[in-house]
Amino acid sequence: MKFKFIFLGILVILNLAIFSQNNNNITMGDNFFKELKYLEAIKSYQQAISSQKELVSFYLTQQLAKSYIGLNDYENALIWYKKLMSFEKENTAENIKIYGQLLMNYEDYDVAENIFKLYEKQSKNIKDSEKWIASCQWAKKNKDNNPIARIGKTNIEIGTRCMGFSFYEEGLIVAIPQEKRFVEETTYYDLALIKTNNNEIFDLPILLKGDINKPYYEAAPQLINNGKEIYFTSNSTEIAKYKENKIEKYELSPNGFNVLKIFHAEKINAEWKNIEGLSFNNNEYSCAFPFITDDGLTLYFSSDMPNGYGGFDLYKVIKQTDGLWSKPLNLGNTINTSENEIYPYVNNTTFYYSSKGGNGFGGYDVFQAEINGEEIINVKNIGIPINSSKDDFAYIIDKDTKSGYFSSNREGSRGYDYIYYFENSIPFDTLNGIVLNKLTGKSVNNASVVINTNISTLTNENGAWKLPIQGNDSALKITFDSPWYETKTETYVNVKEAQEQLNKVFLTPIMLDGKITNISEYENESIKVRLYDKNDNNEFEFIDITEADQNGGWEFHIRKDKEYKVEFFVGDRLSDSEFISRQDEAVEIRVETIEKLRSYELNLENIGSDIDGYLVQIGAYRYPENFKYAKVNSLGIVTKDPQGINDGIVRFSIGFTKNLEAAKILRLKILKLGITDAFIVAIKNNKRAYIVNLQEEILSVKTETTTQLFKKQ
Repeated sequence: MKFKFIFLGILVILNLAIFSQNNNNITMGDNFFKELKYLEAIKSYQQAISSQKELVSFYLTQQLAKSYIGLNDYENALIWYKKLMSFEKENTAENIKIYGQLLMNYEDYDVAENIFKLYEKQSKNIKDSEKWIASCQWAKKNKDNNPIARIGKTNIEIGTRCMGFSFYEEGLIVAIPQEKRFVEETTYYDLALIKTNNNEIFDLPILLKGDINKPYYEAAPQLINNGKEIYFTSNSTEIAKYKENKIEKYELSPNGFNVLKIFHAEKINAEWKNIEGLSFNNNEYSCAFPFITDDGLTLYFSSDMPNGYGGFDLYKVIKQTDGLWSKPLNLGNTINTSENEIYPYVNNTTFYYSSKGGNGFGGYDVFQAEINGEEIINVKNIGIPINSSKDDFAYIIDKDTKSGYFSSNREGSRGYDYIYYFENSIPFDTLNGIVLNKLTGKSVNNASVVINTNISTLTNENGAWKLPIQGNDSALKITFDSPWYETKTETYVNVKEAQEQLNKVFLTPIMLDGKITNISEYENESIKVRLYDKNDNNEFEFIDITEADQNGGWEFHIRKDKEYKVEFFVGDRLSDSEFISRQDEAVEIRVETIEKLRSYELNLENIGSDIDGYLVQIGAYRYPENFKYAKVNSLGIVTKDPQGINDGIVRFSIGFTKNLEAAKILRLKILKLGITDAFIVAIKNNKRAYIVNLQEEILSVKTETTTQLFKKQ
C-alpha cells in the first residue's frame, strides 16, 4: 500500500510538471504572438501540443491558425483553420470567414462560397457574407482574362516577407532582413540600395548610411526631391518607454502593443540624417506605408486608427505652412473596406493600392482608381497577371516606361514573398453605355456587346452595359448585337473617343412590315395579319396578330434567327400566306419576300368560301388517355376530332356550331374553366380548313406571351 501511494504521488508530480510545462509553453507562445513574433509563437504552441498529445484545445488550435495567418503562410493556415471547423460549438464566425478566404487563396471558389454561406448563418452578417460570395463569383469569371503585362521574378532576397521598396537612381531602395536566419526566427529589416542593369537581376544590397537604420523595422520607403528626402515606416525610436520580459525589450503603446510609425529623413553628404517622426503618429495605433507626392505636400498612408471602416484604412494628410501635417482624412468607403488596405501609390492621377476587401482573386489584390479633385473614383481590380489568388501588393510604376515592380507570395511556399518586375503594363479602363431601340427609344436588354472579339457582356434590364478594357491608346472595334435587332459595329481610335460616343447606342429593330395595296376592295371588312414562327418541332406556331390599318399597313417586331409565316384573313376567311426564311438562310428569297409584302395585293381567288361550321378545340394529345375533360361536359359533347392532321396527335373538340359568335362565346366559357389554350377551328367539307382562334382576346388570357416579349423590346 505504501508503494502504491508513492507511485500515485510520483504520477501526480509528473502530471503537475507536464501541466506546468504545457502552460509555460502556451504563455511563452502568447507573449511571442503579442509581439508579432509568429515563428517563435508557433514553436511554443507546437511544444505545448506535443506535451498534450491527446486532445488539442480549441484555444491552441486557434492560436496556431492565427500565427500562420500572421506569417501569411496560407498553406499551414488552411490546415489549422480547417481543424477549427471541427469545434462547432466554440468556433467563431470570424474563423469561418477566414477559412473561406483561405480557400479562395487556393482558387477553391465553389467550396469557399459554401463556407461564406455558413459564415452568414453564424454571424447574421448578410451584407458581409454576400460581399465574399460575390468576390468568389467575380474571381471565377475573371481568372482566365488576358494578361495586362509581362512579369518576371527578380533575384532580390527579402527574407520571406516583403516590407516595401521604391525607385532610386539605377535601382531600388528595398527593406532587407538584418539576419540570415529569417526562416527560423523573426528578424527585423533595414533599408538598402540594390542596383540593377536589366530590371530583374540585381547586385548585392548596400545598406543606407547614416542614422536611418535602427534595431527594429525600417520599411516601405518613398523618396522625393531627387532622392534627397525619404519617408519610411519604422518602430525604432529613441523613446525610452519599454517593458521588460524574459525575451527582450520592446517599445509599447499604453495598451501594450507594438506600433508602426512614419518617419522622415534627409540625405546630407551621402548619409541619411535628421530622422523625425511625423506629427500625426500615435502610440495608440499604427501609421505605415507612406506615399508622398512629388511636391512633398500630400502624403497618403495606411493606419488602423479608430473610427475607420475596419482593419487598416487609407488616409491622407496635407503639409501645413508651419511644417506640421493636417489631421488625417480617411479616404472613404469607395476604397476602404472592413479588411486591410495598404501600400498606396500615385502615378499622375491614378491611385494604386492593395486590398483584401474588394472583388479579388484571393488575399491582397492590387487595385487602381482615379483621383478627381478631392474624390477617388472608378475603383477596379487591376487584373492578372499582377494579381493572383495569393497576396499581391507594394505596386510601383514608372511614369515614363509604364514598367515597375510589385511583391507577391504566389510562388513562395509558406508565405515566402518575392519581388516581381512587370513591363508594358497596359492601363486598365472601363467603357460603359446604354443600348436603345432606334424606333421607340426604349432600352434593349440582353444585347451582346463585344470589344475586339475577346471581351464581351450583355446589357441589363435597363439596356446598360460596362466592360473593363486594356489600353487607353489602342484602337477599338465594338459590336452590338441582338436577335431582335440589326447588328451594329463601330470602330474608334482610342478609349477616349469610344467613351464620348458610346453613352447611347441605338439599334435598328428587325421589323416585318407590309402594305396591302388593294385594301380599298375590302372597306367593309377587317383584314387581320397573323404571325407564326417555326418551333423546335419544326412546326409553325401562332405568336401574334395585328389588323391592317386603313392604308393597308401592318408590322411585327421579329427575330433574325427565326423562320416565319404570315397569314392574311379577310373577316374570318383565310386569303393568302407567305413564308419568311431566317436571316442567315436563303437570304435572297427572304429579301424578295419582304419586298413583296411591302407592296402586297390580296388574291381574291384565294379567299375562303362559306364554311360548314366551327368547333372549339380543347386539347391535343399524342397519348389521348392522358386527357381529362370532365369539367367541360356541361358545355356540350366532347368528341375526338376526326378531321385532324395525320401527325399522330388526337385532338379533342366541343360544341359544333354554324355561328362564329356562338363559338367565341363558348370558347370564353371554356377559358374561364382554366383551359387557357382552347381555340376555334373552322370546318369545311368535314375537314379542318383553317384556324380562326385567339385573335386579340388570347393576349388577355396568357400571363406571358411572345407578343408581350416583343413589346418589351
